[in-house]
Amino acid sequence: MVRVTNTANGRQVDVRINDRGPFIDGRVIDVSVRAARQLDLMRPGTASVKLTVLRLADVVASSAYAVQVGAFENQRNAEALKRRLEKQYAGVMIQRVSDEKTLYRVRIGLPNIDAANDVAAKLQKQDFKPVVVRLN
Repeated sequence: MVRVTNTANGRQVDVRINDRGPFIDGRVIDVSVRAARQLDLMRPGTASVKLTVLRLADVVASSAYAVQVGAFENQRNAEALKRRLEKQYAGVMIQRVSDEKTLYRVRIGLPNIDAANDVAAKLQKQDFKPVVVRLN
């Protein structure tokens, strides 16, 4: 959770960061349409902002590894898989990665390699093709 402050007008909104990016030089955060309205960013589209960390997500902050369960070009497909996985696993996240095209990686954050390998093995039994990745 971070507080985003528009430095031009002082307006603030608290937001939850749910992916990485933006991947455009000079930009530090993309916000939802709702947050942009609260910050009065709809007309200009961009602005100078100040970020204040309010709270780190417990799972993400303690995750050294992740099990990537899928990667999608369609964000809705990634969100559907995330909802499905959240019924069984904590720490499910979507990581947005932009290069030539945007991909949405669905990952489960885990504290160590043993936990990651255990989750990957369970997912393989459910016909997924998981990949264990180191986050740091």
